[in-house]
Amino acid sequence: MRDTRPWWLWQLAVGGLSLLVVLLTPSGAVRSTFQLLISLTVIPAVITGIRVHRPAHRFGWRALALAVTIAVVSNVAWPVLQATHVLAFSGAADLLYYLTFPALAFALATLPGLPRGTRSAGFTEAGIITSGAAVVWWTLLVDPLVHGGAVGPAHIVVFPLLDMALLALAFRLLLLTDAGSVSYLLLTVSCASLLTADTAMFLDVGVVSFVSATNTMSPPLLSQVCWLITNVTMGAAALHPSMARPVEPPSDTALADRIGASRIYVATVVATPILSGVFLLNEIASGDLSDADVVVPVGATAVTAALVVTRMRQLNVLVRQRAGALEQLQRELLHRAQNDDMTGLPNRTVLHDRLTSMLRHQSPGSLMVLDLDEFKEVNDRFGYAMGDDLLVAVAERLRRLLDGRALVVRLGSDEFGVLLPGSSTDAVAAGAGVLQSCSSVEAVAAGAGVLQSCSSAEAVAGAAGVLQSCSSAEAVAGEILVAMRRPVNAQGHELFATASVGLRTVDPDLLTGDVLRDAYLALHAAKAAGRDQVKVFDRRMREQRLAVAETVERLRGAIVRDELVVYYQPLIRLADERMVGVEALLRWKPPGDRMVPPDEFIPLAEDSGLIVPIGEWVLREACRVVASWTDAVVSVNVSPRQLREHDFGAKVLDALRSSGLPPSALILEITEGVLVASGQVTEQAIGHLSMLRSRGVRVAIDDFGTGYSSLAYLRDLPIDHIKIDRSFMPASSEPADLAAGTLVKAIIDLAGGLGLGTIAEGVETAEQVELLRSLGCERAQGFYFARPVPESEAAAMLAATASR
Repeated sequence: MRDTRPWWLWQLAVGGLSLLVVLLTPSGAVRSTFQLLISLTVIPAVITGIRVHRPAHRFGWRALALAVTIAVVSNVAWPVLQATHVLAFSGAADLLYYLTFPALAFALATLPGLPRGTRSAGFTEAGIITSGAAVVWWTLLVDPLVHGGAVGPAHIVVFPLLDMALLALAFRLLLLTDAGSVSYLLLTVSCASLLTADTAMFLDVGVVSFVSATNTMSPPLLSQVCWLITNVTMGAAALHPSMARPVEPPSDTALADRIGASRIYVATVVATPILSGVFLLNEIASGDLSDADVVVPVGATAVTAALVVTRMRQLNVLVRQRAGALEQLQRELLHRAQNDDMTGLPNRTVLHDRLTSMLRHQSPGSLMVLDLDEFKEVNDRFGYAMGDDLLVAVAERLRRLLDGRALVVRLGSDEFGVLLPGSSTDAVAAGAGVLQSCSSVEAVAAGAGVLQSCSSAEAVAGAAGVLQSCSSAEAVAGEILVAMRRPVNAQGHELFATASVGLRTVDPDLLTGDVLRDAYLALHAAKAAGRDQVKVFDRRMREQRLAVAETVERLRGAIVRDELVVYYQPLIRLADERMVGVEALLRWKPPGDRMVPPDEFIPLAEDSGLIVPIGEWVLREACRVVASWTDAVVSVNVSPRQLREHDFGAKVLDALRSSGLPPSALILEITEGVLVASGQVTEQAIGHLSMLRSRGVRVAIDDFGTGYSSLAYLRDLPIDHIKIDRSFMPASSEPADLAAGTLVKAIIDLAGGLGLGTIAEGVETAEQVELLRSLGCERAQGFYFARPVPESEAAAMLAATASR
């Protein structure tokens, strides 16, 4: 666990107190001694920082500790050597101090701990700043003093120049971290203070006379203060927690942005040649031009220019690299925009562009839209990962089957598109006679027959042969159907994924969207006709679709305008033929129009999802009406779509609470398919029904015997009643009707053995009533007893029954 104590603040606090002492002490010797003592604290501060914060890259900080040690040893050594008369002049001791600069420079250069390949980041910029600053320094400070004869030993002149290099390296650290490190900021302050101290030392007017007279040196107060700040801030930098933060190597673009936005960098690059030119012109005009006046500023300006050119070449390489990367990115984005990530097939955008081009050039062709049958069941049973693998396998099968002949795209979900150029369905459009002699249904059926007797490869060839007399587009569609009937291996499972296909001729008189719409209409027709087949578009499909859309919109408005009503068909107890309840049946009566038959609008309500609000309204209305009756039950049909709603059970309980109807008086009628299917939807439906049965609501299977009848689900699933479908009711004494009676008896016996109640539907004759009573059927409904009637008539019938 790392130490979290604020060591760096304590270091700054001690430095602040020392600064006050230095400022308040009049004796220069005392100030120098005190400043020397403070410098001794830097070594343990750096070592402590390394041990406490444990930076990931310790090499640079260890180099800094070595550099500080050299500086402290030099500061301590020269007074001792001078006192012992080993060295007579401070300049000789300063030669030892020169070793501090390369050591500090090496430490600052290696502090970031950048990986190989990025270690040179920022050095060019640091060099540009140093060269430009050297020109300013020589022009404004050194040259006037040289000509004024006020410059001391030459080695003192070099100190500020070396300090500039250190400050540039510290500034590089800020560039690499975007000024985000307090530790690097303190190091920059330390280097700036060092530059200020040595510059003040250089500018001290009394230094020359003092050195020549006493051979000793008493630095000015500003230098001593800044040296103290240098030592304190360097120690605080090592103690700050940010010293352990790893430096993420910036990209060339980010570094260029930071440098380009730096005012120091801009000012250096712009001011260097200007100052050099002005300085030379001034020297020429004053007649004081010397070799040094030319060599130093011109040389520094030349170095700056060379470094700027180097950086420009680096940026030029960077621009080319970035341009190449952008081109690659553009290609990748274009590929992603035009291709499906999962299957690798082109997507809807590519199909739209190709189809548009085909229409523009009036090229013949056909568009097929195919959809996998029962794909949702795969996702529900095996999970979405299995579904994705199935889609990839199907895409590969289509790609291989139609390679070079057609464009295969994935339109979305489990839909694929096939654009077949150079083909048409003219044979289909030529007349009904062609359809009769060579319909796609017959071709598919023939292909299926070939499949039963041949291997898969032979089946495809056989199907293709059967389809030779049809149009080429239909032949390709037939090949697709045959190929899709073969099993698909996905994650070790053998899956079957047949397809429904909608086929549309590319008509140059249509727009792209119209062709796609018509192909989808043909696809919907193929699915409605039983799936696993091809349907060719004709105009009647569009008319039917428009009629359906109009009916759905009218139905949507009917909900708002209260055009929907509930009729009630009596439910009769066969033992005494008394009315014990009703079945709630939905009716649509537009004002001023005929009653719309349920089979005309209820399937549309299912497909559009309107059955959910309509079904809830019927449930609430039926509960409200029957709650006011005495000892009556009501049976309400529930759509599979309603059972998919997560709050279906809560809505049923709310309808019972708001109406006051006892739960035992409500029977929910569902179809067999809701319970025998598999997947999350079925599990949710069973959960709803089980919860409601635990509250007293009864559940009945509607139209029993016409769907997926299973003894297992009758035993295991939440069911209370079986409703015998009207198709089993015998109408006469013919053998077929006698067989139907036998089936009715078997159903009643089966229900009785499982403890389930029975309700017969579609009872129309007295003979049927007598038969059902003799077989033990409990309840019945049908035209023999009464047709569905409005609420008032049903209430009157119930009252009349109760008075008997």
